[in-house]
Amino acid sequence: FNALAPEEHIKEIGYVLWPTEITLNAFRCLMNNYMQLLQSLFASIVYAVGGALFAAIVCAMLGYTLTRKEFIFRKPITVLVIITMFFVPGLIPEYMVNTTIYHLEDSWLIYILPQAVNVFEVIVYRTFFQGIPESLIESAQIDGASHMQTLSKIIMPLSMPILVTQFFLNMVGRWKDYTYSLYYMTDQSKITLEHYVQQIMMNANTFTGGVYHVADTANQDALIDSLKDNIMSRQWICGFPDTLVVFGIGDNTVVSAFGNAEIIDTFETKLLSVYDGAKVLCEESLN
Repeated sequence: FNALAPEEHIKEIGYVLWPTEITLNAFRCLMNNYMQLLQSLFASIVYAVGGALFAAIVCAMLGYTLTRKEFIFRKPITVLVIITMFFVPGLIPEYMVNTTIYHLEDSWLIYILPQAVNVFEVIVYRTFFQGIPESLIESAQIDGASHMQTLSKIIMPLSMPILVTQFFLNMVGRWKDYTYSLYYMTDQSKITLEHYVQQIMMNANTFTGGVYHVADTANQDALIDSLKDNIMSRQWICGFPDTLVVFGIGDNTVVSAFGNAEIIDTFETKLLSVYDGAKVLCEESLN
């Protein structure tokens, strides 16, 4: 319910179970760019639901394979799987493999493939599958069922409680995660909802200003175009600036400001009230 509390209320009192004042400003901020909100919601569904579902299937298949005694590589693969649980390569090697070898940057597959195998889940599935009577599997094999048919029609229906539990645990963890979107997505239409909200929070109080001296009006126009190109070509960690405003003060002084729209509006009002000769040369929404 703290999403309904005013910012001043949270600063003064902190987070409470039920705020004494109610406001929808936070949701209005989210809805300012409703198209981005919908795109990010879709990306989060792909990452959380699609990724968790694919991981559950892959881990279940691997866990079932490691229970089969007739599989000659069962023990070596089990050892290799467990080793990866204790020796994690780290962020930088993982990033280099995903980008330079698999080229998954700005791809939907980055939400699906890298986390498809979770060693802990594989061990959980393997342990649960070992508790299923071997006679059921043998009966299916006598009837001519393949391993895939045995897994899909006998093992997985009997293991539905553990499958659903692991699926929801994985899904919740993915839904709250924004790091994969932050590290690998430069396409704003593919960032997750958590990443989008983080951008809004980090961009809520951002402001960048500059003062320039120009020779003539033609240089003013060139400066404005240069500022626009510079802003649009950059990747903004703290979220994309909302508004760009450029002021002319006198004959050769130019002041620029870009960032959060509310802060820019306040800056514009105060600057125009202090400098009588100031005028707005450019005011443009960047979203």
